[in-house]
Amino acid sequence: MLIANNNYRLLFKKICLVGNWKFVQKNFRDFVILANDGEIRTSKYLLYLSMEYFHELFTADSTLNSITLNFNREIIEKLIDFTYKGIFSFTIDKMNELDSIVQCIKLLKPLKEHIVLECIVEMLTEYLMKDWEKLKLDEVVQLLDVSYQHLLTNVFDSAFNLIINKHFVDFQLEYNEQSEGEKRIVYRRLRRSPLNGLLSPINLMISIYNKRQKLYRAIRFCNTSNSYQIIE
Repeated sequence: MLIANNNYRLLFKKICLVGNWKFVQKNFRDFVILANDGEIRTSKYLLYLSMEYFHELFTADSTLNSITLNFNREIIEKLIDFTYKGIFSFTIDKMNELDSIVQCIKLLKPLKEHIVLECIVEMLTEYLMKDWEKLKLDEVVQLLDVSYQHLLTNVFDSAFNLIINKHFVDFQLEYNEQSEGEKRIVYRRLRRSPLNGLLSPINLMISIYNKRQKLYRAIRFCNTSNSYQIIE
């Protein structure tokens, strides 16, 4: 049975409110998701109601009984759990999965997807602000890269400022066109300008850093008077 686009989300909310999703999920595992590292058996009906991706997929072909998704099983299961229970589990020790998690969210488009993304952004921003002294360059660059790709503005701003203020010299030495492997790939992504004509993250960093250096050189503190002089 197919449901009109403006009704399927409301119906799913009603199912969750009365707890019927538990019964449906347990007794009607009629759809298989083939993940990178295993399979997930779940309810086709609940997928249809809870995620825009599957709603459109089954509307186009209601006979499908399996699909392959290029994500690890745990990531997909967490997203399914969120749609049913309203709880999404993400911890800092899963940082290497961050890009895949955000990609999966944006592909499947679960109900209240903005809430999941907001929770992730809030956690990462707090992490950057709280532990900035302990974070290694590669960890900060990873957050900068993922947040730039997926437009996670608050995370991007925090990581960007931390690199300029604490890691910029090392960043230029380690991430450049002569770097090897993943570091060169990341550098090239960050060197690309956004479509709105603004500077790329790399060029913006260089511009801000150079302006600061010029300002520092232009100001000379006078030890005797506790004031400063501007050098012409």
